Amino acid sequence: MTLERPALRAGRRLAVLFGAALLVACQATPTPLPTTGPLPTAAVSANGTPVAPTPIAPAPTPTRPAPQIVYLGPAPLPQALADTAAELGLSAGVHEPGSGLSGAQVVIAPDAESLTQAGSIGSAYTIVLDGGAAPEGGLALDQSQARWDQAGFLLGLAAGWATEARQIGVVSAGSDARTLAYRNGFLSGVRYSCATCLIDQFDLPELSDAAIAASQGAQFSTYGSDVIFVAPAPAAGAMLQALAQNRIVVLADGADMSAAFGPDRNAWPETALVDVGVDPAIGLAQALRQFAAGTPLTGVQPMSIETGAVALGPWHDPRGLITPLDQRDIDTARGRVASGALDVGVDPVTGQPK
Repeated sequence: MTLERPALRAGRRLAVLFGAALLVACQATPTPLPTTGPLPTAAVSANGTPVAPTPIAPAPTPTRPAPQIVYLGPAPLPQALADTAAELGLSAGVHEPGSGLSGAQVVIAPDAESLTQAGSIGSAYTIVLDGGAAPEGGLALDQSQARWDQAGFLLGLAAGWATEARQIGVVSAGSDARTLAYRNGFLSGVRYSCATCLIDQFDLPELSDAAIAASQGAQFSTYGSDVIFVAPAPAAGAMLQALAQNRIVVLADGADMSAAFGPDRNAWPETALVDVGVDPAIGLAQALRQFAAGTPLTGVQPMSIETGAVALGPWHDPRGLITPLDQRDIDTARGRVASGALDVGVDPVTGQPK
């Protein structure tokens, strides 16, 4: 009789029991699989047709609020606009396609089409820089209606206070409306600031040849006027140079002064006193200042003293011809024109005196 077989059976039973217990344990606690997040699950319709899973939508990206001043034109932001915004303590930026205008206080459009493409602007004050129609409650600066007579008037004020000989010359060429408006506006300004000054009027049929203009300028400098204005003309720059070389104080449109003496005022001769500009950027800056002051301009407005688009450039006056009192008088006269209390006296359409 031997005990080996019962011992073998007992060992087998123990192994079977241990294996069964291990299997139960594995079924009760399955090994977790790594996951990367929620997965779409297939669905089946009532008739057994598979239904495509619904994609998981990404979380919405928060939108950045628009600047207080939004420019709808191409980048970069115009420097004059950036400077005015900084002066007023307002943020400014170029509109990003697809972004909203929520939070914008002022929306500036180069033209009516860009404003239409931008869509809803909410309650923002709107300025169109070159448009014939103003948006409701907004402003349109009409560049086709420049007040050249007012530009001439400002230069006439300056000439009347700058002359020491009390004799002033004015050169104009042609009879188009812009030339006449400049010329007659200048005469009106001289009469305002120096009613007793003698005025030499040099009315030319044309001023297009630089050599002839230089010769005429040298001749005009001998007639006694110590301050001479040259109305815009193709060869105005050449005449201005000749006058300045003969110690005549000169003033003119900004483009002609730059053509004659360059864009750097510090390099101008001492007799190049001042220019005048008709610039939409100046008008835009003034419109923003009035908006910030709570008195926004509305409707269609021309390029004028009233809108700030017509203004004298910085003085170049090393001889001190314009005193602080003269500057105050110029500012007062300009303010009266801006308020409507003073009429320049020239028809802006024809350029003729009223």
